[in-house]
Amino acid sequence: MKKIVALVLAMVLGISMIGCSSNNSVATVNGEGIPLEYYKIYTNWTRLGYESSYGFTSSTWETEMQDQTTSSNSDSSGTSDKSKSSEKTTYWDNFKSQVLQAMEQSEVIYQKAKEVKVEPTDKEIQEQVDDFNKSINSNETTKEQAKKAGITDKFLTYIFTRELANSAYQEYFNKHTKVDDATLKKEYESNKQAYNTVTASHILISTKGSDGKELSAKKKAEAKKKAEEVLQKAKNGEDFAKLAKKILRRH
Repeated sequence: MKKIVALVLAMVLGISMIGCSSNNSVATVNGEGIPLEYYKIYTNWTRLGYESSYGFTSSTWETEMQDQTTSSNSDSSGTSDKSKSSEKTTYWDNFKSQVLQAMEQSEVIYQKAKEVKVEPTDKEIQEQVDDFNKSINSNETTKEQAKKAGITDKFLTYIFTRELANSAYQEYFNKHTKVDDATLKKEYESNKQAYNTVTASHILISTKGSDGKELSAKKKAEAKKKAEEVLQKAKNGEDFAKLAKKILRRH
């Protein structure tokens, strides 16, 4: 189900209009602005959390990270011409970009929640705000961080409205939406780069006998040698499935 939700979210994001910033908005989603003030508060609050939890410092944020894009073009002779372009950004630049992307995605789903009328009530939102304030004010460190980040009740209302709407919309989607296999396959094929699939296979050579007892040192040495031989054959390009069958036939 999580994969279906991710695929549908990809489709929703694909048809949503996400625009550039204005004087008071850092970005717009389908004409609705994401307040620049709230983006700054959210970014600073999250940054303080990273610094407190993971020991990030100013020098960490200012460290440059390399973003390389490699393109490959082949001419008629079959030779490959590779060109690289790189753009240096800091971890702080990348972090801000991720925060903005998260807020944009949250806004998209919030708008979908409004369309199907599953927005949270004022009471539900206020309960979240009150719980947050109670938790933050119970600790001097987090209380100071919240003050430093500029957190206000209006900001909290904005954030929790979208968080609750996101949860409500996912429940609505799970209950009402059916996606057929053809649609899923088409969407997956169009967005393969967004999904990483790793297939792992193993050949396990036991160090215990058929009676369940540990093999002698001599037998273990033989098992190790056998494993190294199989590994080398696999590295040399032999078919993994055939190697596994050979091992099975020996046991």
